[in-house]
Amino acid sequence: MNLRDYQVEAVKTAQINWDSSSQRNIPVFGVLGELGSLVSEIKKSLRDGDAYTEGKENLSEEFGDVLWYLSALASHYDLQLSKLVATAGQPKPGKGPFGHVYVMVRAITAVTEELENLPARASIGRRDHLGSLIGIAGKATLQALKVHDLKLSQVLSGNLKKVRGMFGPEVLGPARCFDAPRAPRYERLPRNLDVQFLERQRGNGRVEVIMRVNNLNMGDRLTDNAAVDDGYRYHDAFHLAYAAVLGWSPVTRAIFRCKRKSDPEKDEVEDGARAIIIEEAISHTIFNYALGH
Repeated sequence: MNLRDYQVEAVKTAQINWDSSSQRNIPVFGVLGELGSLVSEIKKSLRDGDAYTEGKENLSEEFGDVLWYLSALASHYDLQLSKLVATAGQPKPGKGPFGHVYVMVRAITAVTEELENLPARASIGRRDHLGSLIGIAGKATLQALKVHDLKLSQVLSGNLKKVRGMFGPEVLGPARCFDAPRAPRYERLPRNLDVQFLERQRGNGRVEVIMRVNNLNMGDRLTDNAAVDDGYRYHDAFHLAYAAVLGWSPVTRAIFRCKRKSDPEKDEVEDGARAIIIEEAISHTIFNYALGH
């Protein structure tokens, strides 16, 4: 994949309201934020050396994010990133083994400084000046990418996969049914469901929640399992949400007794105890995060 083809696809995932005086700052702050994340990854690799085993993979992702924002900015002003990079002047070289990092910082900072007072609809002269700055920033980014021995095509394709998964058209559609069409009907998650969450008092003064479907109790009676009343007894709603939105929930499969036992591998690997424990851990993490917000 090259920059030209990448920009055509990347702009389809952009959801920026350029008519809003506040919202159009998102790509400006975005490219600065991703640059900071990129520099942080370089810092971690420098600090931890070979012990930081995820450094190269994370660097590839951060480089892709920087290029996404440069591409989004270029697209809005009807500029082609690949041409801007090809015709850009050579950035002023940096000094030392990390001179390429300082070059990127200077180049991207120049872009954001120009955008600070640039209207959403700029004159041809100002647009062309912005284009030259984006071109230099893009060239500096590609040069830095080479220093870290990363392939541009892999960085671009990896970023497209990421942003499509977050903002692509498939995200807005119905969840994928992982148990259709091969699984028997009795091994499929229900396609339509009405669920009641009922609170009941336990003898020891605690409150428990019962989940009922079609007048039948489903799953375990849940309390908060904590010294304080924090509402965790309702967290089965998370598992139902994973099934509804993601089409995935080993816990929901266990509750409704529709594990895919006709496929031994799926039954063990995707619907088994390890998958259930992982999902419970995810739910607990999200719950604790939400509790602070």
